[in-house]
Amino acid sequence: MHRSRKPLAGGQHVTVTATCWNATLAAGDGNAVTFGFTGHRTGTDPPPAAFTLDGTVSTSTSSP
Repeated sequence: MHRSRKPLAGGQHVTVTATCWNATLAAGDGNAVTFGFTGHRTGTDPPPAAFTLDGTVSTSTSSP
């Protein structure tokens, strides 16, 4: 697995920050960022209803 981020988990929150070499995305030319998260849990907690990315609240979807 290639790790290009630094996860930090605590309680109900997970914070992911960029590393020094991937913190900037150039404008134009169809540049994009894809973010994925794989975790493990036990119990019956539902997926989050929303999350915050760079201070913007977004909704989430869950797939098997």
